Amino acid sequence: MKNLVFTSAGQRKFRDKNNRPINGSPFDTWTKDLKDFDLVTYCYDDSNIGKDKSNLWVQRKGTKFQNFSHYASFYPKHLEQYDYVWIVDDDMFMFTEDINEMFRMMEDYDIDLGTPSFDEDGMHYVDILVNDPNYILRYSNYVECSAHIFSREALKKVKHTFSDTITGNCWDNYISNMIHKNNNLAVFDSIKAYHGLSMSTINKVSARVNQPSEGKSFLEKYNANNINLGRNITGGIKKDGTEVKLNKYVPPVESRIYIKVNLGNTVTWQPSVKKYRR
Repeated sequence: MKNLVFTSAGQRKFRDKNNRPINGSPFDTWTKDLKDFDLVTYCYDDSNIGKDKSNLWVQRKGTKFQNFSHYASFYPKHLEQYDYVWIVDDDMFMFTEDINEMFRMMEDYDIDLGTPSFDEDGMHYVDILVNDPNYILRYSNYVECSAHIFSREALKKVKHTFSDTITGNCWDNYISNMIHKNNNLAVFDSIKAYHGLSMSTINKVSARVNQPSEGKSFLEKYNANNINLGRNITGGIKKDGTEVKLNKYVPPVESRIYIKVNLGNTVTWQPSVKKYRR
């Protein structure tokens, strides 16, 4: 089994939910110990971040989706050697052993599209993907786009779509629908990712504002306006190894931490809390 971590990265300054600085970067935690994966980094600014830690390092402006499309197009032989590929935001803190374990779980449980569960103290956008300590993993019909991990076959199905999205809005719904079949999408609860709060040199407030229209355009291009946009947990494996089916799942959190952007002569931001709509 050969594994790849792909990220598009730049300089960031991180804070916790109480607005206190966090030192270091995800590169430090990803590569701290012996890793069972290679690392490909596209650096979207002039920081040279990750250059000394990557097996392949490319300097190119663009979002994660644009840069993965470039990688798949210009380095196809490099990509083809991997059985599993984690395409992850550059603000996702995880320890080396947890990443190694996530790749092992993809193979052990025959998962085609997975994600680590998210630490409730970091950023999260989808309540059902926040860590649930009662489970080893949960099966879902949807995986959010900040930390997708693909099997070789799943990535082949959706690789062509990366060039048609900038932010991933609605794209993650589309590819989840493309890949989903019985119990092959999963949230790994035995593993947690801390999604750090930050703004990077690639953040553009206009891009955030335009995300819904971008998502609508993406679905129209793929004639997918009628796809299922529901996000459900359909079952899981409990801590004691019992496999369960779920008709109704109650997420473990009621609110989320997010970045509140303040517009003005200088764009600033601060951590904030928002209730999930149920």
